[in-house]
Amino acid sequence: MKKQNNLKKLSLDQLKIMNSVLSPEQQAMHMGGIDPIVTCHDLTGGGTVESWDLGGTGSYSIVTAPDGKKFVFDGVRVADGGLSAYTSSDGVVHIGSGLTIDEFIHEYGHYLQSLETNSFGYYGTVGLESGYKNGLEFIGIDSEYYSTGYENDASNRGNSYMGYYYPNSGYVAPTTP
Repeated sequence: MKKQNNLKKLSLDQLKIMNSVLSPEQQAMHMGGIDPIVTCHDLTGGGTVESWDLGGTGSYSIVTAPDGKKFVFDGVRVADGGLSAYTSSDGVVHIGSGLTIDEFIHEYGHYLQSLETNSFGYYGTVGLESGYKNGLEFIGIDSEYYSTGYENDASNRGNSYMGYYYPNSGYVAPTTP
């Protein structure tokens, strides 16, 4: 008596559905459908920041210091814009006319703040105060910018991030005692 084989042939499309490893967005990225690098900028004082957008699955930036050390900042992208640096509530750090590594750490602290509120709440509190202080600095009035509550908190959050993931890096966000 001949043994019966219950295996059936599957098409490549059927196998693809059954054995999917990558999401359609990830497949498109690896097949050239999405260019994952968004931008690369030079930082004031040396170093660079590369910004990556993974097509709906997240974003991150890699900061390379002048000494070659690399730091990953999850959730943020970098773009040109403005006279000075600022962070929008959608996780975009706008470089402005220049940004140091220490200031990038401070801006990352603003991103961490934005995770706790919606866009309106973020701009209505942090953005309003920051914009006012930036305006004073722009016209030459010392506003003790980093001494305000939200600015000091952003620096503390950025420094906490660095202390946790990159202890003894030598880079810290600016603060006013």
